[in-house]
Amino acid sequence: MASFQTSTVLSLIRLLLADEDTGSGREFALNEKKLKNLFLKALGLSESCPEAQQIDSALETGFEEAIYEIAESKLVEESTLFISEIDDFLNLISENPEKDQLEAEFKRIISSMSALDVKWIFKIILKRMNLKLSCRQVMNLFNSGGADLDLFSTGEGLKRVCELMESLGAEDFELRLMVPYPPMMPKAFIAQVDDELFQKNLYIEKKFGELFEIYFEILV
Repeated sequence: MASFQTSTVLSLIRLLLADEDTGSGREFALNEKKLKNLFLKALGLSESCPEAQQIDSALETGFEEAIYEIAESKLVEESTLFISEIDDFLNLISENPEKDQLEAEFKRIISSMSALDVKWIFKIILKRMNLKLSCRQVMNLFNSGGADLDLFSTGEGLKRVCELMESLGAEDFELRLMVPYPPMMPKAFIAQVDDELFQKNLYIEKKFGELFEIYFEILV
């Protein structure tokens, strides 16, 4: 079986669902200011240049757009990178490398990227893709079995779900001991109790398996 890191399709899913890529160990200790400095250094620009001021003015709103506008006139028009190379780069920087290595990697990868690539790689690192697509919609694009896949229905993280899709297929997903998952059977009952019985909001605690508890207070 191809590993999660070496499978191009699964690497693409991981990029598209960057916001959901939790529990895999790929977290980035990089905020807008750090990305700005790495970007400027990769382009050979000083921290006091006009471009730096342009980015500073957009740190709170429109950071990625400011990066795109600056990169548009300084980078190649079309990327020469493969998805697997971008995935490897993200894996590397998530390991918190030394400053010199981090700067060298940013310079190397950005030199092969278009302005649009840089904009989206920063979105991925900051985990704010805003694709307006649900996990289910993205995963179903790659689900060869055509099953209606509920991404985290068994409580697994993105990496584990993708590995299961590749090795077993969506129909072979199974529940694992001590991995909580959202109960499905009580959903309709919960809605009915809330709407018809109490006519008020309830505090509902999900348990392992198909169990749930309801807490309420009756004033007499």
